[in-house]
Amino acid sequence: MKPCCSFKPCAIVGKIVMLVLTLTELAAIIAVYKAHFGTGGATFGATTSSLSIVALAINTAVWTKYGQMHCEGSCSK
Repeated sequence: MKPCCSFKPCAIVGKIVMLVLTLTELAAIIAVYKAHFGTGGATFGATTSSLSIVALAINTAVWTKYGQMHCEGSCSK
């Protein structure tokens, strides 16, 4: 069996998923910044602040886990 990265369609899908995860990671970082340092200065304890941190944590975990495994294993035709 060939490694996943050498199988063309699987590699393309893997790169697209990594791109989407990277874009959502950047969006989560921007959301955390805007929720904590919005127009009224630094605020903590609000619902939006808490939810943005949770979203960043979940997205970071998925992003790093997928980044470690997307080229491992094998893809069958």
